[in-house]
Amino acid sequence: MSNVSSKRNSKYYKIYEELKKEIVSKEFVENEFLPTEIDLQKRYGVSRITIRSALQLLEADGYIKKVPGLGTIINSNKRTLQLNKLVSFNDEHSTSNTSSILVDFREEIAPEIVKHQLELSALEEVHVNERIRIVDGERIGFQRVYVPKSYVELTKEDFNSPEVSLYNLFSEKSIMVERATEVIESVIADEVLASHLEVSVGMPLLYIKRITFDDNNRGIEYAQIYYRADRYRYEVQLNKE
Repeated sequence: MSNVSSKRNSKYYKIYEELKKEIVSKEFVENEFLPTEIDLQKRYGVSRITIRSALQLLEADGYIKKVPGLGTIINSNKRTLQLNKLVSFNDEHSTSNTSSILVDFREEIAPEIVKHQLELSALEEVHVNERIRIVDGERIGFQRVYVPKSYVELTKEDFNSPEVSLYNLFSEKSIMVERATEVIESVIADEVLASHLEVSVGMPLLYIKRITFDDNNRGIEYAQIYYRADRYRYEVQLNKE
């Protein structure tokens, strides 16, 4: 068994997942106190060391914060997206149930912004897929992704499965994802996005523009991603040079 599999099968990790799900679903509210370690011990029937290991993971992910002399409070109900990792949507949410709804799949001449960002020729065509992303039964994001036809052939059937991962498709087609750049902005939901995400028009969204490169330094993906700002926050770790 790998270290990752062993970790995810451990008691403390399962407790971490359960508590995280309760925090994200707002069974615990921001700035309220989490049950004490003793109460959590009784709830799960495990040792204090096991509870502390689970709480350390929650604290590392930014969900809780220890207040000396008082206890542990809920720091944030938002899911944390890491800026220092290049992973697929499914891997980003590996501890949750994820799925997708395919809104559209088409082929077209690359729009000007896509040609510029991926350095494509004037009449080069791209595959375009638009999907609503779902986590634990809730619509949380909408993605529009452009992929050059000359680099990889995709079909609508490739996206029939709600669990399909574009990065897994790349791997199956011998495209090795190497790195990406992202720009993050704040936007508000228009009528189309509000409909896709089942939210009100004007709701704040996180808007991410991503350019992904393969191991040959080719731009293989231009993505426009919209996440509900009431469900997500971005986290980045900065190291001193």
